[in-house]
Amino acid sequence: MNRTFAFSLMMLLAANALGQKVSASLDRSATSIGESVTLSINCTNFSPSSQPMLPSIAGLRFSSAGTSRQFQLNNGRRTSTYTYNILVMPLKAGNYSISPIQVRHKTRLLKPKPLTLLVLPAGEKPKPSNSQLQSAYVRLLPTKTTAYVGEVI
Repeated sequence: MNRTFAFSLMMLLAANALGQKVSASLDRSATSIGESVTLSINCTNFSPSSQPMLPSIAGLRFSSAGTSRQFQLNNGRRTSTYTYNILVMPLKAGNYSISPIQVRHKTRLLKPKPLTLLVLPAGEKPKPSNSQLQSAYVRLLPTKTTAYVGEVI
């Protein structure tokens, strides 16, 4: 009985340790000078020991925009996500690589994949991607001409 309990506890702890990861994303990959971009750093299945360590990049200024925490329970599996939101304010035009971002968890140092940010001169708008160029138009022809408040048509 003790061996079964010890084995179950070991497997539970190992599964929890393997599920820890960190990821980073930008709300858009291109902007212009004077328009901020939000950098989100997501820590999955752990709470960081300290604030994320951001690189010092000439031409970009980082400032904290708050944190959030989310818990999910799907089919008996628990997932927690701790998110740091950081405003990135471009000061100069150019193509920037935001790396390395480091998040400390106890004795481990976790690093997400590098991010790239294209900064255009002030007043210029980034070109929309192909998926943003496609428009959809919908025309509805209801069979009923009168309806009551709350009625489904």
